[in-house]
Amino acid sequence: MKDKENWVNMYVYKYPHFGNRTSNRAESAHVSLKHSLGTSSGKLMTVTLKVKKWYQELVDDRKCRLMTECLGENTEVVFDKVNGARLNDIRQKISCFAMDKIKLELSKSIIPEKLTKECKCLLHYNYLLPCYHKLAIFNTIPISLIPRRWRKDYLEGEEPVPANIAKITTISPQFDHDLELVHEGFHSTHSKQEQIDIHNLVKNILEKMTKQKLEDLNGPTIVEAIKGRPKNTKRKMIALEHCIEAEKEKDTKKIKIAKEQKNFALFSRKQISSTQEQKALQNITNLGLPIDHTILTNLTIAPKHITEVFSPEADGNCGYRAIAMEIYQDQEKWPEVKENMLEAYLKYQHTYYQGRMENDNMPASTNPLIISLKDTRSSLPQQHWFGTIDHPQLVADAFNRSVAVYWNTPRETGDCLFIPLTTTPEKFKPIIIILDINHFLLAKRKPIRNFTWPKINPFHKVIVKRYGLSDNSIMY
Repeated sequence: MKDKENWVNMYVYKYPHFGNRTSNRAESAHVSLKHSLGTSSGKLMTVTLKVKKWYQELVDDRKCRLMTECLGENTEVVFDKVNGARLNDIRQKISCFAMDKIKLELSKSIIPEKLTKECKCLLHYNYLLPCYHKLAIFNTIPISLIPRRWRKDYLEGEEPVPANIAKITTISPQFDHDLELVHEGFHSTHSKQEQIDIHNLVKNILEKMTKQKLEDLNGPTIVEAIKGRPKNTKRKMIALEHCIEAEKEKDTKKIKIAKEQKNFALFSRKQISSTQEQKALQNITNLGLPIDHTILTNLTIAPKHITEVFSPEADGNCGYRAIAMEIYQDQEKWPEVKENMLEAYLKYQHTYYQGRMENDNMPASTNPLIISLKDTRSSLPQQHWFGTIDHPQLVADAFNRSVAVYWNTPRETGDCLFIPLTTTPEKFKPIIIILDINHFLLAKRKPIRNFTWPKINPFHKVIVKRYGLSDNSIMY
């Protein structure tokens, strides 16, 4: 239903609800009481003391809130001296909420066009406060116009005077004289705070007179369970159950022994594998800058399949230098590598690379890939380094060679094989580059059969199918 959220408003349209149209406050009080009790069982005396303490905290909180309201009033609605004087009789005598509501209504009563309309104000029905039609009648708003529930003396604990107070008699003339002195002292006080103190003293005396002694209350009788066996005990097993339990223990012991033997065999194989791996690392030839051979143990390509590793100069162009070493056998020819990659990009920018390369629709003056390929500085900034997504494909198309990228991780997170899009690779064996955090290495593989290369670049199949090209990935 379109207006289902307004159902409650329809039912409480002309009833005093004071802004409470849900059961949230009652539920909140229940939750607070449950939290204070902490448990649903216990002696009656203990529970009563907890409830009393909880209620006293609520009373103290109400007094604290009342004191906060007495400190000042809201300044969102400000009147001139004439209209501000109309609030003198009720200022600091009613709650801030009621004062804000009356200020808003008083601001409407100043507008003559508002007073000509028929009174359909809900403020009087919902909050029992006078609307601007009633406020317009008075030059100074009297306190009698405000209901008792909005007055601060009512919130502080004002109670009605009993109707039969004149009929109360005393037990002695002296006690009657004392009561008269209390009455005269109450009315001769110079401040309202003194009256409140006298009233609190009288209330404390009445509470002591009417207080029931909790020590005299009897606790609830506890009915002990007679049937069944004692709590937290188990039934004795029969002979058949003992046999089944013994068989289970035997099976568990067999499984434990088999697991220990399996773990021992696995540990032995790992030791043998570790020894073989160390020998394989010693047989790898290191060219270029020195490297830590342990980085090769985290690759998906085993160290026993690698024969050589070349570490180029680390000046930001290490990726281009690794390609130059493979193509030209000279890492210093890395600028020529960048020129060929740039030519390949410009050649296929608006065809095969459309949607494949990042920022392919940007002009050459602002295209980050073109700018990075034109940058021939020896100390290259990080944003122009060799990447692992677009740059390997440019190398494959520029030099007609497949490129295999391995990351220094035991998982196949970034391992990928890039294949030329338009031509068959010149050599079956791809260029192998390894990314070790932020440095590229060039590697050579042993000529073995049944070698598993990384997964094909996911863009390759899509581009080949879209443009009807020959799929050269079937070679791998």
